Amino acid sequence: MSLTITDKKITCKGSPHYALIAPDGTWQVSWLRGQELDRNAAITAMTIAELAALQRPNPELGKTIDALSAEIGVCGSDALMRCFAPPMYGLLITPAPGMSRGGYLETSAAHLVWFDTEEQRDRVAGSPFVESSQKMEED
Repeated sequence: MSLTITDKKITCKGSPHYALIAPDGTWQVSWLRGQELDRNAAITAMTIAELAALQRPNPELGKTIDALSAEIGVCGSDALMRCFAPPMYGLLITPAPGMSRGGYLETSAAHLVWFDTEEQRDRVAGSPFVESSQKMEED
């Protein structure tokens, strides 16, 4: 079991899930839609993802997952079900120049947005309202 931790991303060998740092400094995990975490909580979430990937029924492992899940405010069984689902796809977007007035992106800040499929992500990435985009899971 091993996590790869960088300044921008956390991955693990056994799971397709990953954690990304958002422009505001919070961390988001591909199996926890909408939850903003600190770095330690993101590491905990990715540890859960890797333990779930082991897929070995074991009462002690279940207790460990329950305890780790409680640290990030999720039920252990819910965490497992989410970890078994495919990851969401992240896209870092910034508004195109001139689109901040009356456009769909009313801010100059960058946003990390999650999508259920690559197709949804790519459709938004190609929008004229988006100046730059980066497929986060490819970093």
